Amino acid sequence: MNIGKLDYFLAAAETGNFTEAADKCGIAQTTMSKYIAQLEDELGVALFERNNKGCVLTSDGHIFCDGVLEILRGYNELLMRLKGDRDNELNLGFDGSHFFLPVFKEFTDAHPDIKLNMTIGNESELAMALQQRKLDAIVMPYNLGTKFAQSNHVETVDIVRAPEHLLISADSIERYGSIGGAIAELPFITKSLDKAYYEFCRENLYKMFGENFRGVKQVQSTDVQNAMVAISQGFAVIPLSEMRDEPNLKAVPLGDVFVDKLQLFYSARRMGKPLQTLVNFIVEKGVSEY
Repeated sequence: MNIGKLDYFLAAAETGNFTEAADKCGIAQTTMSKYIAQLEDELGVALFERNNKGCVLTSDGHIFCDGVLEILRGYNELLMRLKGDRDNELNLGFDGSHFFLPVFKEFTDAHPDIKLNMTIGNESELAMALQQRKLDAIVMPYNLGTKFAQSNHVETVDIVRAPEHLLISADSIERYGSIGGAIAELPFITKSLDKAYYEFCRENLYKMFGENFRGVKQVQSTDVQNAMVAISQGFAVIPLSEMRDEPNLKAVPLGDVFVDKLQLFYSARRMGKPLQTLVNFIVEKGVSEY
């Protein structure tokens, strides 16, 4: 049994689908299926029941899953002890727009013995890096991390809470006659890849303005969102702190329905001392309001 490939099994157990599990692990679906079949042959039991929707753990699969998690916890604790001085390093990933958060500067000031290594990437890159243990934790808006939150092995802690506003250009409102009219004609510009978030916005914006947006334009950064809205290429939903101060941009309050939360996502299977120190620090500081 290759302990390094046990994450393949865990990914399949978490997603209930070999294809999604393969995507998470960065391998082909055929490789995933072959690995699970070989593992079942080695153990002499069926770990999954296959059906047309995917797969579910058998009773033996649940027993094996619990045992694997215990093995990995012990293995990671062993690695931590062997690391020595490197145990004071913490590898964090950021989605590209929030690495300036003051809480991390405050943390490094309070704990100069812990070295923060920062990696910038998009949602998919960070997700993969966390799954592959290349990162200890990642910082993302909660709506980008919806799939992570569904995992039994990933935990979150809130860092920032910020009420969101509709960002739209004055030219768009004038051209289409109203905010609702502009929403009906322009695409929704967002950094999120989460289709469930698109539907959440579609449903709640319709309740407020009586119109549905037609399309979604996914971009990589807040700067691009601001730029595209400023030239009337769409509208966005973002916190005030991320909006440019330009005459043509209008910020429309959206109430308590739209609140952006920035969270720290981390693996419950890999809680080393530096990560525990960071989580405790964030909890003690409390959620910041922006």
